[in-house]
Amino acid sequence: MDAQVLDGASGTLLENWGLEMHPKLWAAVCILPENISYVSKYYQAYIDAGATVLTTPTYQATFAGFEGLLTPQEVEKQFKAVVDVARDLIQQRNGAQPVKIAASVGPFGASLLGGQEFNGDYGHATVDDIYNFHAARFDAFLNSKPDIILFETIANRLECEAIIRLLADRPSITTPVWVAFSIKWGHDGDNVALADGTPLSEIAAMPWPESVEMFGGNCFPPKFARKLIEELEPFHRPLIIYPNSGEVYDGITKEWAPAPLDQQAQLTPSVVKDWYDHGVRVFGGCCRTDPAYISNLAQSVHSVLGFAEGSAS
Repeated sequence: MDAQVLDGASGTLLENWGLEMHPKLWAAVCILPENISYVSKYYQAYIDAGATVLTTPTYQATFAGFEGLLTPQEVEKQFKAVVDVARDLIQQRNGAQPVKIAASVGPFGASLLGGQEFNGDYGHATVDDIYNFHAARFDAFLNSKPDIILFETIANRLECEAIIRLLADRPSITTPVWVAFSIKWGHDGDNVALADGTPLSEIAAMPWPESVEMFGGNCFPPKFARKLIEELEPFHRPLIIYPNSGEVYDGITKEWAPAPLDQQAQLTPSVVKDWYDHGVRVFGGCCRTDPAYISNLAQSVHSVLGFAEGSAS
């Protein structure tokens, strides 16, 4: 598999452009019909930065979240619209480096609105609850025909079980699935586990179907990336790694604290080469990263792996 450059944050850009975030939808407010022009602008910014995988701004998009704003049928229509906007922009590139579209599927924890996607505390939720949360949205995304389905910030063992069951119940799926976990860290990055405390070795041993093409992690301090890559080796599949900017999010206050110097992202060519040599095939950025960050990352990836912007890899 050729290396790919994933895009960066959506909410950071949209807020900078003046779009007011919704308390339940967060950045997914941009997929409302009256805001869809922001989606095109967001995609274009990351295409211009060198991203070769665009994620739909649907991380927080749920049927319940749109209640009172859109009917379920209208929500499905907008899921397809955000994929179609990306497809149209990609087709206008006239033979430039291929760009794929990943439908972003956020975790059950994000719907709880208290930062549970970072600690894995899903309360009394059962596997059935989580399965039902994901099922209708997953099917709607499949119908929108993205190139990839990306489950992001998966924080709880029960959620892994629900995703496995979801995929097992749909054996004819041909769209590749990627799964990125939310990670819990011990002192100085040791004792790496899923956010709810489940050892990653236990998650790797679960019966993941072949439709899951790639595993990885997102929205964690960049300085811990190398350790995470080692911990993901038991999954025996290509890796997707996209840390945040190094800033620290408070799920209660909904604010970010500045990144300590030792946690700021520095994805230099030497770092990219090391990650690639250890199985990383998709490099990107999560919260608080922007097109400038992705541009620098893309340049590092291109310089190491020998393909240039505007040419086929």
